[in-house]
Amino acid sequence: MSFSISLLSTAISFYSPLFRLVSKPATVSRKDSGQEGVIIREKVSEGVTKLQPRDVPFPFTTVRDYELSIRQPLGPDWNTPLAQAALIQPKVVTKAGRIIRALDKGAKLKMVLDESRGEEEEGSDD
Repeated sequence: MSFSISLLSTAISFYSPLFRLVSKPATVSRKDSGQEGVIIREKVSEGVTKLQPRDVPFPFTTVRDYELSIRQPLGPDWNTPLAQAALIQPKVVTKAGRIIRALDKGAKLKMVLDESRGEEEEGSDD
């Protein structure tokens, strides 16, 4: 019993001047502080950054064009049947049972070099 009384006597009471000198730590304002029902996660997770593209994919030239193409939903619920058929049509059509040979790097490199030489020859005619 005497031990608990000594603890109470040494503790700083709510009304003591020492209690009022202790200030609260400054709180950092959050981005979502003024918005009800919104929680903004300020920490960046490494998993998400791995999935985000670093550059704009090939057919697009600007970030805006790329984002607009992603924003368009795909599926029969959002598109007409004709538009849906055009969206899901395969780029390459082959007959069943045909073997599709892999691209040859050497042939592709040769084709690119031939095209660049052709452009150089056209530029030298002027």
